[in-house]
Amino acid sequence: MDERELIKSKIDLVEFINSFVPLKKKGRNFSACCPFHNERTPSFVVSPERQIFKCFGCQKGGDVFSFLMEYEKMGFGEAIRTLADKTGVKLAPLHQGFAGLEREERDTLFEINHLASEFYTYVLLNTKIGKCAMEYLTKRGVTKESINLFKIGYAPNSWDSLTKFLVKKGYKIEDLIKSGVAFGKNPTSPSTASRATLGARDRFYGRLMFSLFDHRGNCVGFAGRILETTGSEGSKGVGGKYINTAETPVYHKSEVLYGFNITKDHVRKEDCAVVVEGEIDLIKAYQAGTKNVVAIKGSALTEQQVALLKRFTQNLKICLDTDLAGKMAAIRGIQQAERADLNIKVIELLFGKDPDECITHDIKLWKKSLDGAHDVSDFYINLGKEQFDLNEAIGKKRFTEFVFPKINAISNLVVRDHYVKKLARLLDASGEVISQEMEEMEKRKKMGREIREIREVRGNRGTRREQLEENLLALILQSDDAKKYIGKIHDLISPSDFKAPVCQKIASKIFDFVDRDVFTIQHFAAHVPPELAPKVDELYLKDLGFENLLENIDSEIKTIVREIRKLIIKEKTGEVLAAMRAADEESPEFGKLNSDFQKLTQELKKIE
Repeated sequence: MDERELIKSKIDLVEFINSFVPLKKKGRNFSACCPFHNERTPSFVVSPERQIFKCFGCQKGGDVFSFLMEYEKMGFGEAIRTLADKTGVKLAPLHQGFAGLEREERDTLFEINHLASEFYTYVLLNTKIGKCAMEYLTKRGVTKESINLFKIGYAPNSWDSLTKFLVKKGYKIEDLIKSGVAFGKNPTSPSTASRATLGARDRFYGRLMFSLFDHRGNCVGFAGRILETTGSEGSKGVGGKYINTAETPVYHKSEVLYGFNITKDHVRKEDCAVVVEGEIDLIKAYQAGTKNVVAIKGSALTEQQVALLKRFTQNLKICLDTDLAGKMAAIRGIQQAERADLNIKVIELLFGKDPDECITHDIKLWKKSLDGAHDVSDFYINLGKEQFDLNEAIGKKRFTEFVFPKINAISNLVVRDHYVKKLARLLDASGEVISQEMEEMEKRKKMGREIREIREVRGNRGTRREQLEENLLALILQSDDAKKYIGKIHDLISPSDFKAPVCQKIASKIFDFVDRDVFTIQHFAAHVPPELAPKVDELYLKDLGFENLLENIDSEIKTIVREIRKLIIKEKTGEVLAAMRAADEESPEFGKLNSDFQKLTQELKKIE
């Protein structure tokens, strides 16, 4: 048994996944809402017998290694070492060469970023070069304690200070480029003073630096901000207001929440995350006592960020900039969070355009804004009032199209009635008219949704024949005695009768296997060709809609076999009729075809 199989043998996948995602028993398997995509109806299934998982929504699946790699965004090398530590398995020094190299590469990039972070912070706190940045931070109200805690720094306004520093530490130029702290070529610039002969130059220069960490505390990248000053060391340099590390093997912008490595325990303790837009906003909120705060990297919450937050809390308070761009970003973030079924409130500041301004003006107003966070419905109503002229009929129409879907989504009738009355007063209409229009709007929305779902199902499910074949194989694989059921259907259907190629191959393997060996799902799966293994796992985990499969399996198999036989006979009948139309009625061939047609007709009547 190799190291990977030994580790798997020491871990119960159900227990392991349950520590991340609450599982519920369903038949012989366990299910949950998928942790890898947003859904309301559980389609994520875990098999205790096979020690595998499968999501029938996003199609992700595999074993304990696959789950950990996907959930924690690890490479295989890091995953196997994590699980080896958990199970006490000692890994060989040269174990899994590729995986070892993968981990070594990631560790190298983490080390480079860590040293770069230390370099930038040192320059800020201990050199004359960093004085302009230090003055800027002091003016913004950022304390020295926060600088050290969040690893804020300054990139000197030179082409190669960091590159030379890291090369002296023994790191290769190609690794500096791969980490994102250096470029492979120098840009054309009139201020190039002393280009390094190293073949690379610093990505960041003349900027205030914010170190970016993943939630496990690894430094993965940086955000560099221009300083609103002039002078040689405070120049704006090249580029926009912010420059972020480009995508690297360890940095993915859509997955990072700034400050979360420090604030995640506070989020868990408070059972709520306050979401703000910028690094300074987060730091000022943290200094003001709001320690359960995170900052997004980009214009709105992403699906990956929401999934990460959901592991720590079900409750979000969103506070983005008060300009139109900030409010549109808030809407996109709300939509992502709603798809993940999180509870959301929106903080509308009592002063200023962002948390930084509000806190600088009066911390009490910030705390009052937090305590007075609105329900999402109030946020949409307030935003609608700003965007549309309610004195005009067209303005009211656009307002209702914008707001009513949110009120329609409220399931609590008392809360819903509260907003209906509020909207009636606002629009100078009766509550009955408001309710009627909302109902009509919901009907139109439902009809459109049903049409899309029908089209999607028709596009994805394949033919009825293929669905029946898959269900039959799933029943056999999930049964407690595959040999018995193969024996019952052997005279009615054979592997060659399966139309879908993959079903035909799997059926052939099952029929052959039960003839020569004792059938267990573990034994069978171990002898299936690699190209068929994913489909076998999918069929074994497929939810067939029975609370107790074993009580229904006999009748269900009979029904499916009968339906498949009917389809086979109808298909053959069609072929015979086509041949009869092409044949001479006086020929012996026609007589044989007619005899075949009669037999098929009688068989179909018998089945029906």
